[in-house]
Amino acid sequence: DRMPTNGAYAIWVRDRIEADEELKNLSANDLASKAVQTATVLERELHEIVYFLETGKHLDIVNATLLAGSRSGSGGVPSAGWGDDEFSIDADWYDPSDAGGGLRARQVVS
Repeated sequence: DRMPTNGAYAIWVRDRIEADEELKNLSANDLASKAVQTATVLERELHEIVYFLETGKHLDIVNATLLAGSRSGSGGVPSAGWGDDEFSIDADWYDPSDAGGGLRARQVVS
């Protein structure tokens, strides 16, 4: 849903290990209809690196972040999380209408 610009920019996210509790059970379509801006794949990857360098810990240990700011050409939505001792971007992209308690977006403010 969002594309990085050619110039530098910054985003703000809540200081939490798990993605936003307030956004659980909301699909990418729900988030778009409410005009909630959420993290992209690139932003989530960079967030993971910065968080680890600052704390020595990882994000999304229990839940997955729905990366509703990114979409595939067919509209699929990726997720990211930490499991089995490795970080992953889920290759089984979600349908934009998929929602669940363990699938939560991270709201960004740019």
